[in-house]
Amino acid sequence: MLASQSIEKRIALSLFSIGLLLLAVLAVSRAVAAEENEAVAEAEPEDSRALVVFVDKPVPLVEGVEPQFPPVALIVEPANEVEDTAQLQSINQFNLSIQQHESDGGAWNSALFETLSGLGNLQQQLQNHTEALGSFDRAMQISRINNGLHTADQLPIVGEIIESHLAMGNWEQADIYYDYLFYIQHKAFGSSDPRIIPVLTELGKWNMRAFSIGFGDSLGLRLSTAQIAFNTAYRLLDAHFGRSDERFTPFLHNIASSAYQTAINPGLIDDIDRPDYLMEQDDFRRLLNEEGSSVPRGFEPGEMALLEIIAFHEQAGSSPRQLAQAKADLADWYLIFGRRRDAETVYLETWNFLGEQENGTQLQQELFATAIPIPTYDSTPRLINYRGSERPDRGQLQADYGDFTFEVSRLGEVRRVQIADEETAENSGQLQRVARELRRNNFRPVLQDGVPVTTENNRVRVRFWY
Repeated sequence: MLASQSIEKRIALSLFSIGLLLLAVLAVSRAVAAEENEAVAEAEPEDSRALVVFVDKPVPLVEGVEPQFPPVALIVEPANEVEDTAQLQSINQFNLSIQQHESDGGAWNSALFETLSGLGNLQQQLQNHTEALGSFDRAMQISRINNGLHTADQLPIVGEIIESHLAMGNWEQADIYYDYLFYIQHKAFGSSDPRIIPVLTELGKWNMRAFSIGFGDSLGLRLSTAQIAFNTAYRLLDAHFGRSDERFTPFLHNIASSAYQTAINPGLIDDIDRPDYLMEQDDFRRLLNEEGSSVPRGFEPGEMALLEIIAFHEQAGSSPRQLAQAKADLADWYLIFGRRRDAETVYLETWNFLGEQENGTQLQQELFATAIPIPTYDSTPRLINYRGSERPDRGQLQADYGDFTFEVSRLGEVRRVQIADEETAENSGQLQRVARELRRNNFRPVLQDGVPVTTENNRVRVRFWY
């Protein structure tokens, strides 16, 4: 009897312990679920109908100065056809001329090339891009029949075709024609002729723009193509025109921008590990006789470019303002990548250099009295919600603005972001999303006696797209 009671007690205690264990497991499960729900709430905007897609680079707010934003490159607004009586009369004259050429020499009369090109240019000016593309396409066909499939005389027409496709937001067609533009130029001039410098520049800029709007299956591939094109153009410019050429600094800034985007988007570079992508980039690099890797790099190319810019200004005898800006850009680069001591050394050198100038105090104030977003030469918007086939119709995007206050640490980090605008049911989710994105930016800290310091109540305005 006692043994039976003892067994019953042990069973009861075991069941009680199991019950406690189940309750503990249930509590943990609920806690984990709550954390997951919070993470989802953080990751997903509060109002999916107003999803923020792009965030522009912040613009500091200065008392009495209207903030200036870069030109709009993300969306395409429907173009209204221009009514210009004189130009419409010119179009009629072109059409009569086309009829005359066709009557004299048939539908493929070589004289039609110039007439159709001129007609396409007029239609383009009137924002009638669909008809302009029709005129340009026919001019291309006439050139191919009379002069060959891929001849240099097509280059101006291809450039106009690209312009109309960009104006209409036809990114895929623009992409195809940019590749074709490069193909014709390379076929005509080869890899070492300086005449391919402009097309390499345009190809690099287009791939950076495509990266910024999220166009393409691999955004890392865009950065790789841009970096190869910019590096080759820079090398050819140096070889044929020397480092005193006025294009020298812009090319180096292009290299630094592509390096910066590569560095802050490491996950995108993983896409290039696919064998087909690597083969494509290796072929492109070899076609241009460009040494190195097809995988874009971040820190080193950017540092090299910024050091070259400093050397350029020193050799060219540029103004103290230009040289100081170049030095500050290098210090910013070190700060972005955690090279704190290097950054502080270059900041102090720049501060002391300006102090030796006649208007040194004014220049010190211009460069270092306000926390500004860095790098200063890169204004690429952040694509934060869409990629590849998921990208939205940019013709339907709308722009809005938000004002924010925050602290910038002496290391250039953004802290304690506060929304300075009135929040409503319509914009609250958007502004909170932009505020979170703002924390990812780096700022040049304010300098006092050449030393970075933490500052509060920094104010910026941010343009965003939804």
